[in-house]
Amino acid sequence: MKKLLLLIPLIILSSCASKLVDFALKKNGVLDTKAVLQPLEYDDKKIVFLNMVHLGTKEYYTDVKSKIDSLQKEGFFVMYEGLYLRKSERIIKENDTVNYLKFRKVMGIDPLVEYSKMKPFSDYIVKYDLLDQPDYPELGITSKNSKAVDLPMSVLISELEREKGIVQLSQCDYNSKLGSVAYTCGKVDKDLQKYMLESIILDKRNKNIVEQIKQSSSKKIVVVYGKNHYSGIQKMLQQ
Repeated sequence: MKKLLLLIPLIILSSCASKLVDFALKKNGVLDTKAVLQPLEYDDKKIVFLNMVHLGTKEYYTDVKSKIDSLQKEGFFVMYEGLYLRKSERIIKENDTVNYLKFRKVMGIDPLVEYSKMKPFSDYIVKYDLLDQPDYPELGITSKNSKAVDLPMSVLISELEREKGIVQLSQCDYNSKLGSVAYTCGKVDKDLQKYMLESIILDKRNKNIVEQIKQSSSKKIVVVYGKNHYSGIQKMLQQ
């Protein structure tokens, strides 16, 4: 789900001129070589937000690790996006096929397929020497100094269905294996997709992050999350 904020506009642009896709990649930070740190405020806690991109340059991820190492030496505790330190652990442990199928039906995107294997990203991997976001241990984050601050797919789908009704899966949905193909089982409901993106993927997860920050006993926190979450988190903390 963390890939959607960048993926949807780029899929639209993939049918346009190559220069437009290049512009979108640059705008969304995919071609950055340095990670951005932004301040957040809540009571007496010192909080910084590290803008993460989930497809980027080798230089970018080297800089991410350098910044995380420096912050940890200063006593910062890491709160990170996702539920597991390694992507493979999510696929093995979560074991939630039905909700993943529902997510794919609503968004039209398979959440288990990495950026580098998806169009139009795959066309630009060699050109810009890009790679998927490394696992968190490769960025200096371990279970001893961090905590996952995200919601499982089951909660996201439950929240969606509570507001919008049950997502009905077809036989095609069940027959199309996760992690290997694009969604081809019907037309995506754009209104439902927009609601899922804005109200669930962004808003619900932001609220969860904010609650985790408020409840944490740590006085120094670095939040490692997709850059599009920053403004929402900042606003909620100010309130």
